[in-house]
Amino acid sequence: MGGIYFETNIYGIKIKMIRYRTFDYYALFSRGKIYEPALSLLFEKADSPTFVDIGAHYGYFTIYGGMIIGSSGQVISIEPNTEFYGRLLNNIDLNGLSNVVWSFNLALSEVYGRL
Repeated sequence: MGGIYFETNIYGIKIKMIRYRTFDYYALFSRGKIYEPALSLLFEKADSPTFVDIGAHYGYFTIYGGMIIGSSGQVISIEPNTEFYGRLLNNIDLNGLSNVVWSFNLALSEVYGRL
């Protein structure tokens, strides 16, 4: 793991994430650990061709879901924070998932309005 990104193995699926010391799973990645291992394991059992990641942050689950689904499906990734969204896009590109992930820089709410 060197350079500008980390590469980690999540239950046999290799993903890359740009090195950002401020992201939640940085410390785990730097030690080769899996973030939220029980939830990550559930992805292996999913059989839907579509995964929706609401509040995608830097894209851990977006990337992992995209690698599992591959070109046979799609990931819809939603992140309202513009800084996190930019990093999400970097991680999508880094993993070659631009053709699998549809990303949106917006917030979801039960109320229409502007925040």
